[in-house]
Amino acid sequence: MGGDISTRWAVLIGIDRYSATEMKRNLDGCVADVQETKSFLENCLAVPPNNIDILTAAVGDGLNSQLSPTRTNVLKTLKNLPRKAKPGDFVYIHYSGHGDRRRTENADLKKNTTLHDEVLCTLEEDIGDVELGDILDYLAEMGLFLCVVLDCCHAGSATRHRADSDKIRCRSTMESPESREESTHDDAPGTRGGQRNMSAIESYSWLNRPRRYNLIAACQSYEDAQEITTGSRTHGALTYHLIESLRSFGASKIPVTYESLHQTLEPKFQSLRLRQQPLHLGDKTRIVFGTALSNETPPGLLTSVSNNNNSETVTLVDGGVSHVGVGDCFEIYRPRHVYLGLVHGKAVSVARVRVTEVKDFESTAEVYYGSLRDVQVGWLAKMSHRAQRCDVNVWHHGGRALGKAMTDLAQSSRDPLAPTTLIFDQRRHVPNPDFNVEITQQGDCRVLDRHWQQHEHLPLARLSQQFGVERLTYLIQHLSSYRRVAEMKNSGRRPNFTFHFGPMANPPSEYLSAWEWTFTNNEPTRVLYVAVLNLSPAYGVCQLYPGQKADAELVERRQTVSDGIAIEIPPLLTPASSRKGFQMRDVFKLFITTVPTNFSHYEIHDLTDNVLPSGGRNGKSVSLNTIAPWYVVEAEVISSFDGVVYHSFLRFPNQASA
Repeated sequence: MGGDISTRWAVLIGIDRYSATEMKRNLDGCVADVQETKSFLENCLAVPPNNIDILTAAVGDGLNSQLSPTRTNVLKTLKNLPRKAKPGDFVYIHYSGHGDRRRTENADLKKNTTLHDEVLCTLEEDIGDVELGDILDYLAEMGLFLCVVLDCCHAGSATRHRADSDKIRCRSTMESPESREESTHDDAPGTRGGQRNMSAIESYSWLNRPRRYNLIAACQSYEDAQEITTGSRTHGALTYHLIESLRSFGASKIPVTYESLHQTLEPKFQSLRLRQQPLHLGDKTRIVFGTALSNETPPGLLTSVSNNNNSETVTLVDGGVSHVGVGDCFEIYRPRHVYLGLVHGKAVSVARVRVTEVKDFESTAEVYYGSLRDVQVGWLAKMSHRAQRCDVNVWHHGGRALGKAMTDLAQSSRDPLAPTTLIFDQRRHVPNPDFNVEITQQGDCRVLDRHWQQHEHLPLARLSQQFGVERLTYLIQHLSSYRRVAEMKNSGRRPNFTFHFGPMANPPSEYLSAWEWTFTNNEPTRVLYVAVLNLSPAYGVCQLYPGQKADAELVERRQTVSDGIAIEIPPLLTPASSRKGFQMRDVFKLFITTVPTNFSHYEIHDLTDNVLPSGGRNGKSVSLNTIAPWYVVEAEVISSFDGVVYHSFLRFPNQASA
C-alpha cells in the first residue's frame, strides 16, 4: 500500500570538475545538487546515511579511485545495488552533470528510431543510453523500485547553463573541432543564450523505451538544462525546484504521485520563464518514494485525527464514504514520522485504535494499545487491519495446471488490508456474497454479481496469463468501489428543489447523444450545494460537475444552475458497439447537500482491456469541510444499436426523486 515504507537507498552523482586546466569546461552547481538532495533524503525521508552512495567531483578535486564519478565507479555502484537492497526496496538515482548526444554505436537497435546515442558525461568515459537503460531494467527486474533523476541535457542539446551567464556549458561546444565531429549538435539550439529551438522535433530516445521505473529529466530533447543561482549557491534548475516541490508536499497526509509532482513542477518553470520543461517518463500513478500505485491506496487506508475527545477515543476525518468500517484498526503517528504521506520505516506509532462508530464523513475510534494523551489534531492514522470486507465466492472447476495461480489468489486475500475475502470452500454457504467468481479449467474468470448475473462488458481476466491473479484481484476491487457509489442512497431529508434532465436542444453531432440538466434551489432561506457524478458503462466514476475535483457547487436560494452532458462510447466497449443489439448504460447521480462537501474522492478510472490499472485511482480529496447528509437524484441514459443507427433514451429509477 502507499503508506508502507520499504528500505530506501540512493545513488547521488554530481560532476562540476571536467578539466583541471580549462575552466570553461566545468560546471558550478552539480555538487551542490548532490549535497541538497542528500540533506533532503536524510532529514525529511529518514534515509540512513549508510544507504546513500555519493560520487562527486568538485572543481579542484583530484581523482579518487573509489569516490570519483568515473564511468567505472558509477556502473559498479549501480550494479552492486541488488547486493545491498532487497526486492521491494526503493532506490533513488540522481545525476547532475553534462549530457551529450553522439552518433549511435547501436545502429542495429535504433535503426527505426534514432541515429544518436544519448550519454551521461561521467569522468574518463561516457555512459550510453542503451547501457544505462539495460542496467535500470536489470535493477527493476530484481524487484527494486526506481526513481531516476537526470539534471542534464539528455538529447538534442548537451548544455547545462545559467540563465544569467553567457558561459556555455555544453560539452560538445567545449571540444576541439575534431572532437566535435563525433558529437551531433547540428540540430540543437545554437545560440549562446540557450534559445529554445521551437522548430525542433523531439526524436525518439532509447531511454523512452517501455520501463518499469520512473525517470525525471531536466528538459525536453530540444531544450537546455539550466542552472540558477539562489543566494550564494548555484543549483540545477530541475534539482532546485524538484526539492522545493517535494518540501511543499511534505505535510501531505495523502501519498504523492509522479503525476501530482510533475503538475507542480511545470508551472514553476513557466512562471520563471525558464527555457526548459521537465520531462517525466514512467507510470504517473506510482507514488513518489513509495513502492505502490495510487490505486493501491484506496480511501480510508490513510487518514488523520480531527479531534482528541479524551484519553480513550479520537475522531478520524474519514468515515463510511471512505470505506472505513466498525472494527477497522489504525496506528497513529507523530508528524515527524510522516513525510509525503509516507511513514518512515523505523517509526513507532504512539497509539493503536479500533473504530467503534462510523458516520458518513467521520469515525470514532477507541485506544487499545498505547496512549492518546499527546495525540493532536492532524496526526496521521494508518490502517493496520480492515475488519469489513467484500465476500467473494470463488468457484473453480478443477484443473491442476492452475494450482499455483489458485494458491497465489488465496494468498492475496490474506493481506490484513485486503478489501475482499475470497471463499474457496464450495461447501460453505454464504447467503449474500458481494460477488461470485467462476473459474473454468482453462483459467477464464467470470465475475458475477450477488444474484449470479454476469457483469456486462467486463474485460477478460485469465489466471493462466501473466499477471492473471493481479488482474482478477484488481477487477474485483475496482467493481467493489464502483458498486459502493452505485448503491449510495439518500442519507438526509429531501430539500426543496427542482431538477430537470432531458435531451439537449441542439446537440453536437460528434457525440452519441447529448443531454442537459438544470437544478433550481427552491429553499426560501438557505443555500444548497450540488455535484454530479457519472457512473460509466466501463465501470468508472467521474465527477462531472463541478470540474477540477472541486467542492460541490454553491447554489443560492432561488438560483438555477445547469450543465450539458455528452455521451460517448468508452474504449472498453468500442469493439462491441457496432454489433446489433449492443446496449450500454450511463448513470448520473446528483448529490444535494446543505454544507460544502467534496465528492471527487469517489472517482475511479474506466476499466480497459488490459484490466490492470493504467490511470489509477484519481485520489482522495483533501479533508471534507464538515459532515453532511446528502439527497440523491438518479438518472440513466440507455444507448443501444439496432444494427443501423444508435438510439438513446432516458429513465429515472426513482421517479419520486426526479
